[in-house]
Amino acid sequence: KYSCSLLDSRDSISNPSAGSLLQGSLEVALPPGSATFVRGEVTAQHHRVLGPALMGEPGLSLSLAGNLGIIRPILHQTEKTAARAVHLSDRYHLGGPNSLR
Repeated sequence: KYSCSLLDSRDSISNPSAGSLLQGSLEVALPPGSATFVRGEVTAQHHRVLGPALMGEPGLSLSLAGNLGIIRPILHQTEKTAARAVHLSDRYHLGGPNSLR
C-alpha cells in the first residue's frame, strides 16, 4: 500500500481544530497470492474553530471528514470471474467506530 499526503494544513496531527487534510493511497494485490485487485482511496478532512478559546485552547470546533474509494479486479478474462475476483474481506463496508450512517 502506497500513501501520500497531498495537503496537510492541520494545526495538530492527533487533535486538529483548524486546517485541512487531503490524502491518497493506492494498493495493488498481485499473484502469487489469491487476491488480484487495484484499490484507490482518497481521504479528506476539514476542521474549523467555531467558538472563542477556553483557557488557551480552542473551545468549540467543527470537523468534517470523508473517504472515497474504488476497487477493481485485475487479471480476469470474463465478467463472471471478475465479479467474484475481489474477496469479501477486501471490499468496502459501511460502518465502523468513527462513522455516521
